Amino acid sequence: MIQYDQIRSSAVAALEHNRLSNGVVCPQIDHFGSSFKWDVGTVALGLATYDALDAADQIDVHVSGAFPNGLIPNEVVFGQLNFAQKRILRYRQLGKIGGTSNITQPPNLAHAVKVVAERMPEQQQLPYLRQM
Repeated sequence: MIQYDQIRSSAVAALEHNRLSNGVVCPQIDHFGSSFKWDVGTVALGLATYDALDAADQIDVHVSGAFPNGLIPNEVVFGQLNFAQKRILRYRQLGKIGGTSNITQPPNLAHAVKVVAERMPEQQQLPYLRQM
């Protein structure tokens, strides 16, 4: 018999284990100190099952790295960019965040925004969707 409670509890533990000191959940804490567009949607979907507001915050932090033209970067780096990121990979430095890549990924983040909004308290759904 499948132990759904055990699977859920292990998934929650994995998400919480990979939370950076700034609150962002990254793909693997031992290797990444960044938010990745591909992963942030999946992380938000998992968080939305027990904390939709935290899920919304995860997406918001990533979207805060958006370019003026609307491009949402693949990676948002927290802290100072290193030489390779700045020169070779052509990341751009952001003041309070750190920096971002100059590429993007498929729009799976839009699906996560929709699902997260549906799980938020009703009075917060429309303001959140407008913000996104």
